Amino acid sequence: MNQLQFNFIIKFHKHVNVVKHVQHFLIVN
Repeated sequence: MNQLQFNFIIKFHKHVNVVKHVQHFLIVN
């Protein structure tokens, strides 16, 4: 795995986590 792939995976994973938090926040309120 090269640096570019690694950076992409990190960004994608962070984005997925943000989406999950937003969905949870919307469900709770």
